[in-house]
Amino acid sequence: MTLTIVMIIALGLNIFNFHPAITAMIFILLNLLIVGYSIFGMQRLERITRHEVVS
Repeated sequence: MTLTIVMIIALGLNIFNFHPAITAMIFILLNLLIVGYSIFGMQRLERITRHEVVS
């Protein structure tokens, strides 16, 4: 799923033909967003396992 989203964004960036530095910054921000979302999801799963959160 994540790979599909990244591939679609890469295709879009290729179509707009941004400067390589701008494209690199967009990918860095995208990766930080994905890592943050993953960490949030893992923390939520851990809280659910400990029964701290009602699903």
